[in-house]
Amino acid sequence: MTKKEYWYWLCHIDGLGSVRIKKLLDYFEEPEGIFRAGKTEMEACKILPSRLVESWYTAKKDAHKIVSGMERLSQRGITFLSRDDPNYPERLKEIYDPPCGLYVKGSMETFHRPCAAIVGARQCTEYGREAARYFGRVLANAGFSIVSGMAVGIDAAGHRGALDGSHSTFAVLASNVDVCYPRENIGMYMEIQKRGAILSEFDGQKVVPGLFPLRNRIISGMADCVLVIEAREKSGSLITADLALDQGREVFALPGRICDPISSGCNELIKSGAQILTKPEDILSCFHMEDKKNLNQTLKKEALSSMEEFVLGYLGPEEKHVEQLLYETGLPISALMEALLQLEIKNYVRQPAKNYYSFIKFS
Repeated sequence: MTKKEYWYWLCHIDGLGSVRIKKLLDYFEEPEGIFRAGKTEMEACKILPSRLVESWYTAKKDAHKIVSGMERLSQRGITFLSRDDPNYPERLKEIYDPPCGLYVKGSMETFHRPCAAIVGARQCTEYGREAARYFGRVLANAGFSIVSGMAVGIDAAGHRGALDGSHSTFAVLASNVDVCYPRENIGMYMEIQKRGAILSEFDGQKVVPGLFPLRNRIISGMADCVLVIEAREKSGSLITADLALDQGREVFALPGRICDPISSGCNELIKSGAQILTKPEDILSCFHMEDKKNLNQTLKKEALSSMEEFVLGYLGPEEKHVEQLLYETGLPISALMEALLQLEIKNYVRQPAKNYYSFIKFS
């Protein structure tokens, strides 16, 4: 077998996880060494319990049958990245339990840029969705790759923001890369493959709940920073944030109202030491990527609807209460509030106090 085939074989030993694989590699040095070890030696090293020694031995006898699956990957448009492959993400090698291998559909170039993960609630608010999309777009324009799990809600909005800006993004799945999950994101799934990549550590695996935390460690492990946009207490997004902290990544959380359960997780993260996320400069300055002139030009290019431009015409540097704006614009309150929300998300206006708005002057 080739070196890559030994890696592929190692990834397909039934019941063998990434932590034990790492210990085996530390002991035997190469996948070929693990394959060529005798049963007595494998038992003597005491890395695997007896049931996994049997799994390893069975996989050794069935090696050629297992490796034949690697030939079919290209027919499915999938690339297998072993841990020693030059395209395997360097950041992922730093974590405690890096995947033995990755399965990829799309371009791997996006793995090697500065990377921001955007995660949060599936049942998010419209404000959270728009905030995730905004940060995804602006950070992608600034040179970040955006990574998430392609779930409905905040994850999908972060991906969409990067795609809106004609930039790449990549999604990490908890199932085969050639199976779109969730199914309703099929359009985004196809678009991400063309403009970025879909990846997973699983091959031949259906979606089961226990795989999502494993997926989340890859999302945080590939990122330089994690942005949590709306999260309840005890949510999967908080697991990702905890993993990121353990992996030495920067964690930012979007603050929310103290009475909103959807923001309770983010507020707790901030109390625990996560950085407050209020504007793109929060991330860019952390990574010394700030270029105020270019960032302001990016923000200026944020497209406005005719309604947003109309409302913006009534705002200046001095604060105006929403009741004054209702009187001056003559708009229904629902239309006015929607326009103000969009202008705030696009960084054209700010709300220094509740229901008071002013125009942000670009320097």
